[in-house]
Amino acid sequence: VKPESVETIINGLNNKDVTREYWHSLFNAQGTDRAIKEKIYSPQIVRLMTLRALVIPETLPEFLQWLNIQKGSNVDGNQRVSLELQKKIQPLFPKEQIGAGITYLLPSLLGGKISVDGLCWLLAKSGGDTIWAYGRNQFINNIKYDL
Repeated sequence: VKPESVETIINGLNNKDVTREYWHSLFNAQGTDRAIKEKIYSPQIVRLMTLRALVIPETLPEFLQWLNIQKGSNVDGNQRVSLELQKKIQPLFPKEQIGAGITYLLPSLLGGKISVDGLCWLLAKSGGDTIWAYGRNQFINNIKYDL
């Protein structure tokens, strides 16, 4: 992913005329809805789904569910592709945008939409450091606040 492409996405996120509906239609036109329904995994789709989870924060739990992280398994090829993209774009992506998805995790975990293993993969400081790992403290604070 080129820095210019990430800048274009960030500019779109900062443009109040670009709605969530527009982002959904844009990602769906590229095949994300089909990838979810038909369980399609290719490096291009994995990168697209990763970007979608960043751009549309409420889709982060769906991304985790789709990625299908299994207990005790090593990082698979799809996770590796996602992690590589995350490392490349992390310095460019606004932390507020990354953190926005964190708020959807606890309700999704309690509702059974995501697994504990998926959540651990997302927030762990070891095993690959996802772009969302810095949000671990925010997640813990959200739990404390909810209690």
